[in-house]
Order: sequence, then C-alpha cells, then structure tokens
Amino acid sequence: MSLAAQAMWPPMRRPDYHNYNCHMAVLQWACLALNQSQDDALWSVELITRSVCEHCKGRHDARSSIDNAEYGRLFCSDAVALIPTSARAGDVVIIPDPRYPTHSMVVVSSTRGEIMVRGYNNAGTFVGTPRDAYDPSSRNLAGRTLPQVNRVFLIPELEFLGKVRALQQALRLRGPNGPIPRL
Repeated sequence: MSLAAQAMWPPMRRPDYHNYNCHMAVLQWACLALNQSQDDALWSVELITRSVCEHCKGRHDARSSIDNAEYGRLFCSDAVALIPTSARAGDVVIIPDPRYPTHSMVVVSSTRGEIMVRGYNNAGTFVGTPRDAYDPSSRNLAGRTLPQVNRVFLIPELEFLGKVRALQQALRLRGPNGPIPRL
C-alpha cells in the first residue's frame, strides 16, 4: 500500500510513548508502505528514534519522540519548496524548514489546485482540528496560511521511502520477533 493509503488510517502508537509526534506517524506509515507488519513498523520507529537520541544511545529508556533537527537531517535534505502543481499523493509535506521541520504531513490527493493532506496534529497546524491526535479529515493545504509558517516544502514519496529503507538497513533493525524483513 502507498504512503497516501497508509495515512488514511490513524497510526498505532505504543502505549509508553507520551510525546508521539507527526514525524513518528509519517515514519510509521512509511514502514507500513514498505510492507512491514504493524509490530515491525512500531519497532522500527522506536529504534530509529532511539538511534538518533544522544540521551538514549546504549540505553533502554528511549526518548519519547524524534528530534526535529535529526528528522530533518535524515529525511528532509532533498525537500523542495512546494509548488501546488508538483504535489502528488504519497509525498511528504514539511514546514517550515528542511533543516528543522516542526511538522510533517502526507499528501493524500492532489487535483485541480487542491492539495489534501493528513497527519498527526501536534502543533495545532489547522485550527479546529484535534491537537496531539490523528486528524481524521483531509485538509486542503493549497492557498492556506498556516500559523507561524511562511514556507512549505515537499519530499517526493519515493525519495522519503528510500531514505527510510536505507536507514533501516544501515541500522540492521531487528524487531521483537527477529530481524525486520530486508526491504
């Protein structure tokens, strides 16, 4: 299933994650789009988060969410400024800076000037949507002024999935039931 299809459903989250965020949801959907099981996708997000957390390295008390700067370094270096005609279903949208993205969402459709996105809403990106929860409605990003945001960037789906796959292979991730299948 594509990243856009995965984003149509709420992410499952581990009960011990208190500060689950939008970046973790997009990573989880990416793992599912790469044909991982739900358990392996959750484990991948935990291990990726733990691998980039200086406090957590070598310890079992993983940080509760992935750091914006590390998410930017690992996944957003190829982001380009959003042009409404360039968005495709499955692309990842980030705001406001690829080096320090504070929010990420997934494009679920893009037709006739509308860019419909879904995501996990941490920062109240869209007024009137649930905060710190999955937003079950597709929101039109085109022509919208987002709070405290003057720039919107796009990462093509295949590039984002390729970076997730490469990081998983570099980390040689193992799930609770053994090695996570090679992607």
